[in-house]
Parts: sequence; C-alpha cells; structure tokens
Amino acid sequence: MIDPALVATVGYSAAAIEIVMAFPQTIRTVQQRNDYAALAGVSVGSMLLMLVHSTLWMMYGAFNHDIPIFASHAVNVPMFAVILYFVVRARRASRVAP
Repeated sequence: MIDPALVATVGYSAAAIEIVMAFPQTIRTVQQRNDYAALAGVSVGSMLLMLVHSTLWMMYGAFNHDIPIFASHAVNVPMFAVILYFVVRARRASRVAP
C-alpha cells in the first residue's frame, strides 16, 4: 500500500509545478499586451486547448474532491483565459491597425 502522505506530496508538488509553468507566460503576456508583434508567436489554438484542458481537469478535481487537481487548475484557468484574451485582442487590433 502506498503511503497517503506520499500520494498527497506528489499531488501537491505536481499542482505547484503546473502553476509555476503557466505563470511566466501569463506575466509576459500581460506585460506585452499592447505589443502585437510580441504576442504574434502565441498560438490561439494552443491557448484555447489549454483553457479547455484546465477547465475539464478543474471540474474533474471538484467532482472527485481532489484538492491538488482542483486547486492547480482553478489557478490556471484564469491565467489561460487572460493569455487567450490578450492574444485574441492583439490579433484583432493588428488586423485593424494601418
């Protein structure tokens, strides 16, 4: 039998790493939100998939009362939504700009 403390440690560690992985892209996107060229390299499709992916995992964690899964994705969903918002806004603005 696997020690429940070990399982919890692995779960919380994975959750922390997942949040840390998304944080730099979110900060960079917010800082460069008006630099359309800088955001051109961010894939809208990938960010949309990450948003859907994290939303589904968040729901899974909530349904199963799995705090590490729910918590990490509850933090990531807004971060991916912010990235997606600014990237889509930049794409639209770059099409309108002369």
